[in-house]
Amino acid sequence: MRFEGKAGLVTGAGSGIGRATAKGFAQRGGAVAVADINADNASRVAAEIIAAGGKAIAIVADVTKAADVEMMTSRTTQEFGRLDFLHNNAFGFAAMPGVSAVAATADTDDRMWNATLEVGLTAVFRAIKRAVPVCARRAAVRS
Repeated sequence: MRFEGKAGLVTGAGSGIGRATAKGFAQRGGAVAVADINADNASRVAAEIIAAGGKAIAIVADVTKAADVEMMTSRTTQEFGRLDFLHNNAFGFAAMPGVSAVAATADTDDRMWNATLEVGLTAVFRAIKRAVPVCARRAAVRS
């Protein structure tokens, strides 16, 4: 499948599955917004895509903040003139002093649980809520 003329936004794109998704999309001709909470990682992945001949921008965003979700959607649309897909990949556990990220349920406090829900559910909802109208406008224009 080719993605020439398409633009996407990948959250958590600074490493792991998000990085692979962003790079794969770009390798198939799409422009991609590499969004990550870690500025160095987002910039590195965007630079890798550009060095390989693709189109990418790095966006530093915390998906638990509604304003950041709005900003990353707007920046993607402003930079590429469109938004065709959103890959909600960002996920992680809040840091808990003295407890590893893979802590057993019994060791997980409410703060860590709430942060997990914020990244894994609420942020996904917020991003979809903002991306769908942008994608729908594109579809309506083509009709």
